[in-house]
Amino acid sequence: MAFRPVTTDDLSLMIRIEAECFGGERFSDEDLMRLIDRDDVHLQLLLDPEPVGSFGVMLLDEEGWIITLAVLPECRGAGHAHAMMDEALNICRKAGCEQIILQVETINVAAANLYLRYGFRVAGLIPDYYGPGRDAFHMVLGP
Repeated sequence: MAFRPVTTDDLSLMIRIEAECFGGERFSDEDLMRLIDRDDVHLQLLLDPEPVGSFGVMLLDEEGWIITLAVLPECRGAGHAHAMMDEALNICRKAGCEQIILQVETINVAAANLYLRYGFRVAGLIPDYYGPGRDAFHMVLGP
């Protein structure tokens, strides 16, 4: 497995990964393009040897925000999410982040459990974050 930064040439691939993993809750094409161009956002592809997933980290002062983490459905169960979490946390720590934050839909038990195993705690509930009746856990790692 290897990581590489997302470039503008990867836009269609990122759109496909986001669509297959998140459906209507994915980043828009325009949002993905803006994220690719931002200096404070680190979007990465995981290759094994072909792209199997992606993640994004936004660095804001002493906070790191995991803004997306997606493994293609046909590639799940092979440790790719763990590899991406390890890399995302490394990026945050190297940047000096004291706290790492993310949101996950409350019904996404597999993802929530992954984050709990990494030491994240549920710091709050965000009602209707993903739409009416679709709440999110606000999860935090660190103080």
